[in-house]
Amino acid sequence: MGFSLTADAIFVPCYALRPGGELTAVNRRSVEIAIRLYHEGRAPVIILSHGYGLFWQREMECKLALLAAGGIPETACVHIWPLPDEKMTNTFIEFERLASVITSAHIRTMIVVVERWHSIRFRRWLTIALPEITFFEEVFRERYERHLSEPRWKGFSTIPVIWPVWNVFFFLLTPFLVRQVR
Repeated sequence: MGFSLTADAIFVPCYALRPGGELTAVNRRSVEIAIRLYHEGRAPVIILSHGYGLFWQREMECKLALLAAGGIPETACVHIWPLPDEKMTNTFIEFERLASVITSAHIRTMIVVVERWHSIRFRRWLTIALPEITFFEEVFRERYERHLSEPRWKGFSTIPVIWPVWNVFFFLLTPFLVRQVR
């Protein structure tokens, strides 16, 4: 007999765009998993983060098209994107915005759709910053591919080993960078 956890919301982080402006395989897969979880009745709301810096609007358009094709009503979606006077430039700002959404929507449990290399960092951040939230991970594996990056990161996003190293590095720094946000 199968057991499936239910939650108040499903969270899909920002995972970048390909150089042609389409969702990366990781980004596309995370949205597809959220669609499946929603249709399985695992949560009534999908929270989507839409990117950093220059590319957030295009990422939002791509994710919305995929959600619509998957039969997800707009009313089931909550969006995180940079405010007009703000530039989301890293996971910590993204997760501070997530904390704001969680607080305003009174979310107590959440499923995080997370790629395996991001998992350890996300888990640690959530544990430190939002200790009162119960979260479950829907971890997946997907191939690495080149993606768009802001001019200051040009070159780094094309190195295959960068994401595992990046995530381990920030996993170690997380206790020093993250504070409890509520």
